[in-house]
Amino acid sequence: MFHTILLLCRSSDCGNIGWQVNTNEKYGVMYKKGGADMKQAWQKRYFAFDGVALKYFRSENSFESLRIIPVSTMKVVTPCKQEGSPRDSITDLFTIGGRKHQFELECFDRSYRFGTDTLDTSIEWQHHLTAAIIDYEKKYPNSVRRVGGVMNNPDISGRIRFDNNSSAYFVALKNDMFKYYRDEEDFNNGVPIHEIPISKYMMSVKDVDRVTLKVDVGNKQSFELHFENIQDAAAWKTAIDTAIGKSLGSMKYVDDVRELEANRTCADCSSKETLWASINLGIVLCPKCAGCHRSLGVSVSKIRSLFLDDIFATNVSVLQLLHKIGNEEANRFWYKNPPTDRAIDRDTPIVIRRRHIEEKYAQKKFVETADEMSIDVVNKNFVAAVKNGNILKVMRLFYRGANIYGFCTDTSETVMELAEKLGHHHIKEFLQQNEYTDISMRLSNEIDEMNKKAHAYCEGYLEKTGPKMKGFLKRRCVLNYGCLMYYNEQNKRSSERGCIRMSHSVCVSVPSCKKDFAFDISNLQEKRVYRFAANNEEDLYRWTNALCSEICPTDTRIPVKFDMCGICFAKSHISPWRKSWVVLKDKAIHITYVGDKTEKTIVLSSGTNVYQSNVKKHKVLPNEETSVADVLNGNCYVEIIAPDMSEVTSFQGLLLEDTNRLFEIVENYMK
Repeated sequence: MFHTILLLCRSSDCGNIGWQVNTNEKYGVMYKKGGADMKQAWQKRYFAFDGVALKYFRSENSFESLRIIPVSTMKVVTPCKQEGSPRDSITDLFTIGGRKHQFELECFDRSYRFGTDTLDTSIEWQHHLTAAIIDYEKKYPNSVRRVGGVMNNPDISGRIRFDNNSSAYFVALKNDMFKYYRDEEDFNNGVPIHEIPISKYMMSVKDVDRVTLKVDVGNKQSFELHFENIQDAAAWKTAIDTAIGKSLGSMKYVDDVRELEANRTCADCSSKETLWASINLGIVLCPKCAGCHRSLGVSVSKIRSLFLDDIFATNVSVLQLLHKIGNEEANRFWYKNPPTDRAIDRDTPIVIRRRHIEEKYAQKKFVETADEMSIDVVNKNFVAAVKNGNILKVMRLFYRGANIYGFCTDTSETVMELAEKLGHHHIKEFLQQNEYTDISMRLSNEIDEMNKKAHAYCEGYLEKTGPKMKGFLKRRCVLNYGCLMYYNEQNKRSSERGCIRMSHSVCVSVPSCKKDFAFDISNLQEKRVYRFAANNEEDLYRWTNALCSEICPTDTRIPVKFDMCGICFAKSHISPWRKSWVVLKDKAIHITYVGDKTEKTIVLSSGTNVYQSNVKKHKVLPNEETSVADVLNGNCYVEIIAPDMSEVTSFQGLLLEDTNRLFEIVENYMK
């Protein structure tokens, strides 16, 4: 009996255990009915089946597959009637080429219809696919389906824009495998567009700029990955390099630095996967923390792979630096006064990890305090420390402002020349690596903005649906530091599935849907509405209040219960559009104008009229304030007219969905 559970993926998926049915291979041309609903035209495709997955390509010479259908997602193969299927169009019924001999492949997520030129070819394909399905079911009769299939709990995942495409793919990286999907729903179902085994194709990655990576895949194939921010680009660069290093690199220098016991765990999160080093800080890091360090820039931390970088082979002094300083001694300086409210570990979400590492190294919030000392005394002690070969004291004095270009008063040598003369090569290396290090305490724009107000914290389990809102999956969710992060599974070690930044979110509302305790979050950057569902009414109010406190641009009190809270544009009949915080509850609309913080309440009575103008029209607002009015006047908006016609107030959301939701709620109030 085939399992039809949609929310899970087979725990014994073939990709995890090396299941192979090589005797069941089949290659050749077939025709595929276009569209997920199989209502589009027939398309000629080249198919490759290896007993594990069915792949199809635009042509036999294509490098990139158009879709990969694992056997673990297949249910049954059924021949179609010769005269055609009820889903055929009139044109199809009179078309013989490529679709005369049809069969359907039913999978857990959707069905596919294929056609061949001859009956024998059709029967062969049906036989191969059916045999693989039966063989899989016999081997794993009690298997269940996991989210993501073999890519469940990836090392890193997220939406990335490829080359110059306007839309983004959902991408996942796990161990040696890089896969991308049409969307998050396809990832959940374990059905990618294409996959790249890193070691097979000698994959490599390099920076184009701080938010763009170029990936070379061999066979003269390459593509660019475009990210929304520096942090994401750095995290993916590090993750891909880590995968490359594990597949192709050497453990020689990893083992070397681990001879020092303190270097066997990450300097920041204590993970045991110490595969990276910061060669100017003299510490060893895990891939996740290394990605965060990379995003700080080389003026703070210089990240190198212990697997791949030649510097460890060509410059023994760099390795000496990792031994002479090392994680334990470095943390005696960088983490002398740790925060009392948190510490990061291997499972800490990436947004919190980034903030913590920036505070630790760029802002220097946790460094050891020292007695006041004039710069002359600092420089004098600095020279003495170099003479004595005391690298730890050299490090501390350097970050107190010591002049690495200074001269020794008794020999007229620079401190670098002195270190080399005395054979303290690791000290000279430290000075050279930190020649352009920024020792000031700085705040990034993002962290500075985040520190302006206290952030809400909320954690627990919610159900979440995808962009098409077809079904809900249970997620562990954490709202912290202005980001709502959600995870694949219920355990703490599951990977982060996504992050919704509250700085880009504009509205929280309670939709009219069949799912109990559901709520929506409108995100302006993604131009998308995320739908979640709480377990009970108490959890619903707890989450919606926490989210609204993050979104609200004023100090307005958030009501416990509401139908909609969000940033909108509002105007009276004669006034201009003004950005406002709007709350809909108890058959009333409460408005707080963001500019002057003035407030207004519209009580909706039986005589109130509500209209919607410019239906379905909505343009994204430009950055220039002067052109805002023209755009807003042409967008869809809601007009509310008082019973005595004395006042007309108009509203529109920052997303069309928010405008429509506001209209729907007001209409329901009037019933």
